[in-house]
Amino acid sequence: MRTQISLIQATMLLVLTVLTLGALSNSPAVQAQTVNRPSIQINLRTHQHYYSKGLEDREAWSWAPAILYQANGPMPAGRHKVSGLYISISETRREHSRDSYSISKAITINGNALLYEETGRRGKQVHKEYRLTDQEIVKLRQLISEKHLLISRSVEYPEATGPHTTIELSLEIKSNRKRSLIRISGSTNSKELENDRVYKNANALFEEISDMIHARD
Repeated sequence: MRTQISLIQATMLLVLTVLTLGALSNSPAVQAQTVNRPSIQINLRTHQHYYSKGLEDREAWSWAPAILYQANGPMPAGRHKVSGLYISISETRREHSRDSYSISKAITINGNALLYEETGRRGKQVHKEYRLTDQEIVKLRQLISEKHLLISRSVEYPEATGPHTTIELSLEIKSNRKRSLIRISGSTNSKELENDRVYKNANALFEEISDMIHARD
């Protein structure tokens, strides 16, 4: 597996990042807020894939810096806004057997507002509304970037024979003036679907949001 950047280059980038954050904390333009330097944490996140000009190179791995820090001082309204994110996810699972049924889940995130709806096998409906924190929105943006979910894709696998469960998963994402549509369908017992990278990446976002919902229940 090939590496796309040397350790020396990675170290230099991290050093420049620290210097930049330090300069920002002393900048006259930043009067109300400053970076708490001792709180700066920089880690490397590795990914078992690499994209160049929109094309995937499965023989290479890539990395991205994960930077966390605390800010000192008051945060006026609008100065720290992280909304503007739109996510629409729908998942439908259908059981094909003597006791056939389907369960549909829909999640909509518009800014910090989250709407969750579910229709169960006996027509039972669930409707819940939540408000996400700015930290959760930042986490979702990072996950969308890491999983390359702002690239439209369509994946369809044939249904299995005999009793089986099918899944239809669709995502619409709008972030940073970009928009993507992802549609996935197939049988849950299919190894092809289970190992499909598009499905795994899309499902990772679905599970992350589901965890945020369950944490509030």
